[in-house]
Amino acid sequence: MDVFQIKAGRYLLYLDILGFKNIVQTRTPHEVYRIVDKVLAEFKKRGDRIRDFRTLYFSDTIIFYQEPVGWGSWAFSDIYAIAGMAWAALAAQNIPCRGAISFGEFHVELDSNQQHSIFFGNALIEAYETESAPANGEWIGVTLCPSAWQAVEYIEPGLIGVLTSEQRFLRNGDCLRLNPFMMLRGGFQDHQLGEITCELSDWNMPEFPNDLLALGFIFETAAKFKATKDNGRVALKYYRTTEILTELLGAECVAWARKGAIEVAKNRLVKP
Repeated sequence: MDVFQIKAGRYLLYLDILGFKNIVQTRTPHEVYRIVDKVLAEFKKRGDRIRDFRTLYFSDTIIFYQEPVGWGSWAFSDIYAIAGMAWAALAAQNIPCRGAISFGEFHVELDSNQQHSIFFGNALIEAYETESAPANGEWIGVTLCPSAWQAVEYIEPGLIGVLTSEQRFLRNGDCLRLNPFMMLRGGFQDHQLGEITCELSDWNMPEFPNDLLALGFIFETAAKFKATKDNGRVALKYYRTTEILTELLGAECVAWARKGAIEVAKNRLVKP
């Protein structure tokens, strides 16, 4: 990656809602709209964090892209935080998604009638191809394309190694798998030390409860598949995802988070 690519590139997150066809076929149009609208509204609330990113949405795909052109450490940290937040917000609604983060040329411009966004670029192609590649299709999560982490290494050598050692990412060939749960390990430690004095459903809302519900959804779905001895393609993705998340978080943290997810779900049923 050269200086020109660094100056001309943008970070891009490509998210694919899995099973969207089934959602459309089995739920009312209002329910489908509400699901997507609720997730997008969650990001709008966090304007301070994502003010320099824009959103494109069509059918089963959501794209977040960096508005200003050029690499910046803020953009890298923000895009993987957005990726974790988006993934967890969807999974907390029992909607699995898979995605990829890339860095490179991405062009967005309104058409001459100022009605539609025209967008294209190598960053989008790489993200799409990475997300749909067989090596990444085996799990339900977000993958960092080579371009995404190589841009970091070009400017800040060694940083990716540090972040990987902190279990924020897991290497998978020339890609990195993202730990989507930014708060769970810290929350687990704080809870063990007695520093969380409120109900888990009220702590660091809405990100932390979403993380718990998202993890609970993945593990409980895998458990249901195992109970029926299902070894089909979809079931295997959930099994593999639980293995990867356990490697990233640790078995004790996962067990605690699964119990926390049950607590949060119960509290949401009784609270208005």
